[in-house]
Amino acid sequence: MIKDMVIAFLVCVVIGAMLNGGLFGPSTPPMPAPTPTTDQSTTDGSTNTEATSTAAPETSDASFDQDVLQSQLPVLVDFSAPWCAPCREMGPIIDQLAHDYEGKFKIYKVDTDQNPLLKEKYQIQAWPTFMVFKDGKQLQQFQGAMPKNSLASVLDNELQVR
Repeated sequence: MIKDMVIAFLVCVVIGAMLNGGLFGPSTPPMPAPTPTTDQSTTDGSTNTEATSTAAPETSDASFDQDVLQSQLPVLVDFSAPWCAPCREMGPIIDQLAHDYEGKFKIYKVDTDQNPLLKEKYQIQAWPTFMVFKDGKQLQQFQGAMPKNSLASVLDNELQVR
């Protein structure tokens, strides 16, 4: 068990270093994500630009049962930590999936540093960890950074099972 934890930690460190350029070149600060906007034409022909939120909401020790376990829709939960580089890289992907699957799948984020009860209950030992829940039951669990299409594939497959 300790060997698995050490391996998971090292994988997280190496992936984080690669994503941040630490292994293959100088590290550059990440570009800030653009604020999503929607353009809406008004009756006088002018354009109204309003910011829209596509961020996946956070759930917590206190609201997890209601948000996730009692959900009528299947749920993807992203267990992450602010110090985890792969978690930070996955953040925009999770936000985009929350937008793309709105009304079909609920997607929540859990900061394991701020929610130790959930971290302990679901035995989170690698970051990021993703879990799929349906009808109050955990169906799948997987760890590590991955491309958007891989996560979308998991969601699509779960929707087909329904």
